[in-house]
Amino acid sequence: MTEEGKSLFARRLKEARQAKSLTQAELSKATGIAQPDISLIERGQANITLDTMERLASAVGVPLHRLLTP
Repeated sequence: MTEEGKSLFARRLKEARQAKSLTQAELSKATGIAQPDISLIERGQANITLDTMERLASAVGVPLHRLLTP
């Protein structure tokens, strides 16, 4: 994924998480992804798999394509 793509996913994920009033810790519990890793993802500093993106999108209730489409 390009840096631009990571940045877009990161920003949209954070916005979706906050819109659901979820903390990173709560998202961590819902997905099984460690909170420090979620922090890295939301800052666009992590390389993540498609499976991880799908788990995160599902947990915040947003279709994955909406987190990736400009």
